[in-house]
Amino acid sequence: PLFSAMVAFEGGTGIPFDAASFDDDPVVWFAARSNSKPGMEGGKRECWTIVSTPEYAMAKIEETPMQDPKTNEFIPQSDDYLTSVPGPDLRNAFERSITNVDGILGENALVSLPEVVHVDAQRWGSALPCHRHLRRDDDDDSPTAATRRIISGVAYDGGRFLLAP
Repeated sequence: PLFSAMVAFEGGTGIPFDAASFDDDPVVWFAARSNSKPGMEGGKRECWTIVSTPEYAMAKIEETPMQDPKTNEFIPQSDDYLTSVPGPDLRNAFERSITNVDGILGENALVSLPEVVHVDAQRWGSALPCHRHLRRDDDDDSPTAATRRIISGVAYDGGRFLLAP
């Protein structure tokens, strides 16, 4: 599973890249400036799409399941939950990484980001399911056993790789 958030800032952020993978962040895996896409340039607000790490998403889905434990029925995502938990978590982790010298910009960290004027979030419950050959529960010697987790009967692989330069 994954979460994604769209964060709109009041003005330009000054972030010196259009997309990046966040190698060591426990919450943010990838971020892209929406305004850098062809046809999306301009406008006074700057929007970013931020994608969570699989580990963060699995932890949140274990806290707030996608299925009813008694009936096994799917629980639709709630805008109240998405805009109060994963949306702000992704926004805050992104901002910390951009404005902290220990973050993705290092010594070039920004002092601050413009005011956030909108945050929306989405849960991708079926993102990154485990490949069939990785689903065996009895294979603890598998190279992916450390990153594999079963949530509501579905095997997920939380291993990460770079999504952008």
